Amino acid sequence: MGMMSQDCKKSIEFIVEVPDSTPVQPKPAKLNITPASVEKMHSGLKIPDFRVCGKLDNLNCDLRKPLTGEIMVDHCSTGLSSIDLQLIRIETCGCAEGVAREATEIQSVQIASGEVCQGEQWVLPIHMFFPRLFTCPTMSSRNFKIEFEVNVVVKLADGHVIAENLPLHFYRPDTPLN
Repeated sequence: MGMMSQDCKKSIEFIVEVPDSTPVQPKPAKLNITPASVEKMHSGLKIPDFRVCGKLDNLNCDLRKPLTGEIMVDHCSTGLSSIDLQLIRIETCGCAEGVAREATEIQSVQIASGEVCQGEQWVLPIHMFFPRLFTCPTMSSRNFKIEFEVNVVVKLADGHVIAENLPLHFYRPDTPLN
């Protein structure tokens, strides 16, 4: 290179993956969202009659595989606007002054939009891949935690928004994916 030329530089981003060798057992979860489950949290709130149920196959999630399950609208007197699945990352830092906790929505997947067919014969599949750059294995140390949760958000046509939160445990196994 000549005297007046600039130095050659190149920046490249890379991801370090550290596998977890501890075996993780499957942890399925059932969903049952009704006015009774909402009224426990907010007494005196008048909510229309509805029932949304389903299941998530595993709350202990291999980061390389999608979150799967199914959801069904058993009945809804006012109609539905949408059903969404939100992935939330929760970062907690502790220090002498106290604890700072920040929750960030990192992904949202719409399962249904508008009026949905009701009844047991109309099951909607859940299949959500995890965003590689915004997720990592769940970790906890004395002063710092990274946790995740999934919110099942049901928006009714009359404007009510109901959410059920389920904690997720992310891991990266040491065995290659076949």
